[in-house]
Amino acid sequence: MASNKISIAAMLLVFGVVLMLGSGNVKEVDAAKFCPQFCVNNLSYVICSSSGDTHLKPLCTNCCMAGPGCTLFFTDGTSQKC
Repeated sequence: MASNKISIAAMLLVFGVVLMLGSGNVKEVDAAKFCPQFCVNNLSYVICSSSGDTHLKPLCTNCCMAGPGCTLFFTDGTSQKC
């Protein structure tokens, strides 16, 4: 009976040491970016900083899909920076 108590205590000790040593390797994970799949109406073209002055003409986009550094230009002459 005493040997059972000693083995349980030893297992708990080893388990605790493993948990303490392993906790330093845990990394924080950023939540996945949620991007709604809807198309912006009346979109004429898109310009992104990564593509220079090239007018991109995607079939369907919004600021979430276009990304930061992009500007959406609409048929009515207005624009929206992403």
